[in-house]
Amino acid sequence: MKKIILILTLLNSFLSFSQNSAILPQGIYKTYDDFMNKKVTKYNKPFNIKMPFGAFYYSLKDSTNTKLKTPYFAIVQNDSILVRVKDLKERFKSNKDVIIKSTDYEYNLALYNSNDEIYLEQIVCSKSAKYIGFNIGYPKGIVFNLTTNKSYIFMEYNDVESYLNSIGKIDLLAHLRKKRKIDAREVAKIFRKHLEVQ
Repeated sequence: MKKIILILTLLNSFLSFSQNSAILPQGIYKTYDDFMNKKVTKYNKPFNIKMPFGAFYYSLKDSTNTKLKTPYFAIVQNDSILVRVKDLKERFKSNKDVIIKSTDYEYNLALYNSNDEIYLEQIVCSKSAKYIGFNIGYPKGIVFNLTTNKSYIFMEYNDVESYLNSIGKIDLLAHLRKKRKIDAREVAKIFRKHLEVQ
C-alpha cells in the first residue's frame, strides 16, 4: 500500500493562533443546515477534545471517556469551533484533483470567527501524485458565511479575490492585488485582518 507523506507548510497555523469568542452558541450542530442556521442542540457534559500524538485532526470523547461515534457536523465548546473533516470533504468534492484523508469521526478546528464568518484551513492532497507513491499535503482556506448561508473555498488567487469583492472589502483587495500569487499563509493573514482578530 502506497504511503501518503504530508508536508505541513503551515503547521504553526494549527498549533498557535488567536481565537476570539465563538460566534455560535455552545453545543452540537447535527447537520450543515443546523450549523448555518445556528440551530444548536445542548449537551449535558463537555467533551474531551484532543489531538492524538502524530495526528492532524481532533478526536472527541464523552464524559465516560468513550470516543464519539456520532457524525455531528460541528461542535462548539469553550469558544472553539470544530467541524467534522468528512463534512469539509463534501465542500471540496467539486475539485476533482483533491483528496482529504481522515476517519469518520475526526474534527478540524476553526482558526478565526467573527461577523457571521468562520474561517478554517483544510489539508488537501493532489490525486495526481498517488501514482508515484507519495503525496504532498497543502492547506487551503474555507469560509462558512452564516449571512449568505454559503461556504467558500479558496483554492486559487481568484477565489480569494472573488470573495473579497462580494463582501466589499476594497482595502483587503488592494493588499491582495499587490501579490502575483497567494498561498494559504497570506489568505490566513487577510482573514485575520478582515475578522479583526487580535
